[in-house]
Amino acid sequence: MNKDKKAFTLVELLVVISIIALLMAIMMPALNVVKDRAKALVCKSNLKQMGLGVEMYLTNNDDKLPELNTGISWLYVFRPYFENQQYDKKYFDPSKKPNFRSVRFCPNGTLPPGTSASNSYWIAGAYGDVDAPTSSSYSINTWILYWSTWPNATQEKSWGGHRPGKDSDKIPIFADGSWRDSHGDQTVPLNNLEGAYGGAGSNSSLQTHALIRHRNGVNVLFMDGSVNHCPIRDMYNLKWNKFFDTTKVFQDSWWPEWVPQ
Repeated sequence: MNKDKKAFTLVELLVVISIIALLMAIMMPALNVVKDRAKALVCKSNLKQMGLGVEMYLTNNDDKLPELNTGISWLYVFRPYFENQQYDKKYFDPSKKPNFRSVRFCPNGTLPPGTSASNSYWIAGAYGDVDAPTSSSYSINTWILYWSTWPNATQEKSWGGHRPGKDSDKIPIFADGSWRDSHGDQTVPLNNLEGAYGGAGSNSSLQTHALIRHRNGVNVLFMDGSVNHCPIRDMYNLKWNKFFDTTKVFQDSWWPEWVPQ
């Protein structure tokens, strides 16, 4: 036996373990930041692909967006253009989870509805099935569509399914959301709880997009094809419809405490 062979003492082992623990404590926040940024990039890529799908739809339909009425999901129309899958009810199994690798889902939006408002996807229950094309973690700006059931005064605000002639870089198509659609109204304040959502009625405000899903806000696809991160407060100054005031100033007292500065 070699008596000159030395081993670590207990004190030395504890010092090494302490150093490793310290390094991990320093590195973990940085790793989390990198992970969050990677998820945000995947989300932006998803929205970009969805935007290309909308562009393909416009090309095939005389530059007009579809007419959608209450009770019909936009995914029925657009899904074949950004996902190689048609809607066919017989192939869907209500017991299985959605395909989260689909462009329909943000990597930070894969929790079941009601679990976490910011990080959950939505299911339009009237359609029955979990993996039907009525589940997603993105919402559409309904002001860009033509809704024949809307009164004339409301239709005047929308683009009626036609491609806007200007400000396309300020007009949202899709954004991270907690419900399938939104028709934002600047006069409706946000709920006092972050992401609090009471059902389809909440889409009359911008509560649908008031999520801290990526840093202090959400990712948005615009009509010109660009995708940008947008803080919650800035969402209220985008060009959601023809008459939306993009210069309106909101006092700090108007925002709930949970909304980041």
